[in-house]
Amino acid sequence: MNRRLILMRHCKSSWDHPGLGDHTRPLNKRGTRDAAAVGERLAELGWTPDGVVSSDSARTRETWTGLESQWDTGLDPTFTRALYHADATDIIDVIARQDTKVQCLLVLGHNPGSE
Repeated sequence: MNRRLILMRHCKSSWDHPGLGDHTRPLNKRGTRDAAAVGERLAELGWTPDGVVSSDSARTRETWTGLESQWDTGLDPTFTRALYHADATDIIDVIARQDTKVQCLLVLGHNPGSE
């Protein structure tokens, strides 16, 4: 049985509102457009996830919305603070706790951990 892991950083965030905290910073127009484009490409590849775990930041939530708009999976992603600016070890720990029945897991986070 082959399983797939997709590690992804959120799309381009907006810096138009300098008073917003980092956690609440949204995507900019390009980021919103790119999220849908990435979702479309993943669908073309047949890499539609059946499990999603994401940082709980505004920009990762918006990235998920753009991705999912191309799939209509009805998935209920897990949003967790554990992936907010997580390092590689933290990300691996989150992945290890996911349901083993998931065949294609999308992990949506931030740099530098996603790098």
